[in-house]
Amino acid sequence: MHTLRQSCTTVLDTQLYVYYLLHFFRAIHTGSQITYSEKLLLDYRYMDDQGITPRFEFGFGLSYTTFTYSSLVITDSGTSCIVTFTVVNSGALEGTEISQLYLAYPASAGEPKKVLRGFEEVELAVGGSVSVTITLSQREMRCVFNLCFSTLIVVFNWICSVWDTPSQSWVRPSGTFTAYVGASIKDIRLTGSF
Repeated sequence: MHTLRQSCTTVLDTQLYVYYLLHFFRAIHTGSQITYSEKLLLDYRYMDDQGITPRFEFGFGLSYTTFTYSSLVITDSGTSCIVTFTVVNSGALEGTEISQLYLAYPASAGEPKKVLRGFEEVELAVGGSVSVTITLSQREMRCVFNLCFSTLIVVFNWICSVWDTPSQSWVRPSGTFTAYVGASIKDIRLTGSF
């Protein structure tokens, strides 16, 4: 299922890339200006923002067993943030779970509600448990801005900086960052903040 999920995501990403590439070339050819009114709300981010519940949400996976999550611990070391939690196979069959970590930036950042920042695949026997650790380095905690063909990745010494238009500078949003851990974007099992 993990490979199928990755393939679907890659196909969607490729379709979006081709759409924006064609949109870009059409604008160059006609001399018009491109307005990206959707901002950062593409794909699952748009549906989450608009409260749309798709049949199979982003990160959805089928399983013949069930998993429970517990013991969320978030450690902020200054240069990275370590998120640790426990996953237990509480079902009747052996299975694989792909735990996902979504990050919510402070409202002042202007970022989508939840942004996927990490995932970990674990195989568990019936009754088995494992401690899962996902480390958010400065790279994963970045804000990403798409500019035509390239992506400008902004990395500073702390969590995340965003472009502030009035001051024409990069600033770190003040406030609390929230970590969401779950089986998909709509199936959040644990929540913590830092």
